[in-house]
Amino acid sequence: MKTDNLLLKGKTVITTHPAKERDELVDVLKQYGIRVLQMPLIETVPCSFSLPKPLSFYDWVVFTSKNALQPFFAKQSHCAAQIAVIGNSTSHALTALGWKADFVGSGKSGGHFSRELRQVLHPNDKVLLVLGKLAPAVLTNNLTKFCQVERINVYDTKMPSVIDESVLELIKSDAYDLITVTSPSAVHHLIQLLGEAPKEMRLVSIGEITSAAIRRYGIEPVATASTQTYREVACSVLNCF
Repeated sequence: MKTDNLLLKGKTVITTHPAKERDELVDVLKQYGIRVLQMPLIETVPCSFSLPKPLSFYDWVVFTSKNALQPFFAKQSHCAAQIAVIGNSTSHALTALGWKADFVGSGKSGGHFSRELRQVLHPNDKVLLVLGKLAPAVLTNNLTKFCQVERINVYDTKMPSVIDESVLELIKSDAYDLITVTSPSAVHHLIQLLGEAPKEMRLVSIGEITSAAIRRYGIEPVATASTQTYREVACSVLNCF
């Protein structure tokens, strides 16, 4: 990417993912002079859970989001099962907790991840899916045809208690260029805040599941990232411009 000048100065992009200290999506866009306004629309919170069986029972433990890592491993001091994660960002977060992934998917989508997993799983392998409460059943349904699958939900997603009303007003008055959304929950919360789905919204999605959530409101995403990473969302935004 060229970053030697402010190519897109004057453009406004609104992000809706939780704010964090190091944010690749925001950093990349700002390098191009884009005005980035952050309005987090999701907040993840751990939820109580218990394992269906002892962890030693499973051959694989599978994660589709880094949000599931901390709640799960906070209760586990040992894991003999192999660990699979959906993409590099989740793999890096796992490493930061002191664990290592045995398989890292491409991060394209849950459906694609299930097809990748079938290349490394054996028939009748015992698999534990560690997910968020609102995660769709795509992975469960696809893998159940091939091996033994159980699911636990270790975190939930809710609307933040405080929303930046000034940024929300920009959306209502159509005074923005693009909005990035990185989960179906962010989409639902945005429409909830607006009261109804506008006829036109310029949304850039992190993946096909999030894009499907957008389409349920009769809106076609402007772009969908090729892989579920913040960097690819940033690239999708730049490609739109």
